[in-house]
Amino acid sequence: MLTAKLNESMTTVDMSTALITTCIVGYRRSATQINTSICNLLNTPPEKFLLNYAIDKMDGSICPIEMHSTFKDKTNLPHIVRLQQGARVMFLNNQHFDIGVITDVDRENYVARVSFAVKNGIIDINVRRITSFFYINGRPCERMQFPLQNCFAMTVHKAQGLTLSNVSLVLDKQIFSPGQAYVALSRAPSWNSIRITALDRNAFLVDKNIITEYERLKQMANQIPF
Repeated sequence: MLTAKLNESMTTVDMSTALITTCIVGYRRSATQINTSICNLLNTPPEKFLLNYAIDKMDGSICPIEMHSTFKDKTNLPHIVRLQQGARVMFLNNQHFDIGVITDVDRENYVARVSFAVKNGIIDINVRRITSFFYINGRPCERMQFPLQNCFAMTVHKAQGLTLSNVSLVLDKQIFSPGQAYVALSRAPSWNSIRITALDRNAFLVDKNIITEYERLKQMANQIPF
């Protein structure tokens, strides 16, 4: 069934299809590459484009650029956010609406206008930068950045819990953890909403504890007299 879906999916995808499809991959760098490629194809006016760099501080002073990597594991706010009219985005903390589209960018005031589709209509909100506070080696630090990420593509981890109308799955060696393939496959509401662009048997990893438990239950079932 999966092989048949892979063969079925091996057709050219036009731009309109790519804009409404979410590609699910295993690695963050792959998602970033896909997001960048699709965003580059958007016909966005220069005044509605903002490549925003985070403002990082330690002990109240702005950090030099070479220190940005030390903030990586302390906050999910990224070093760089690409905001442009027409781009799909989602909140980093998954506590707000699922996926929206940027309708406007105010470069002067650092505001992104984002529209989210909800059950009975559309919610249009302004998204501004937020500040995350934390400590590094006992020193107070902070990062100011938009709590958004591009989401034409995302990792399996980020897609967990979401229902996506159309998905394109990369089920290859990037799938590195038990259950990830199942999570990716279960994001779409129906089989017809799924495309598979890469398929590797080794992507379907199973937790050894689950196999052990299954064998235990199987032995118990064989011992029950009928």
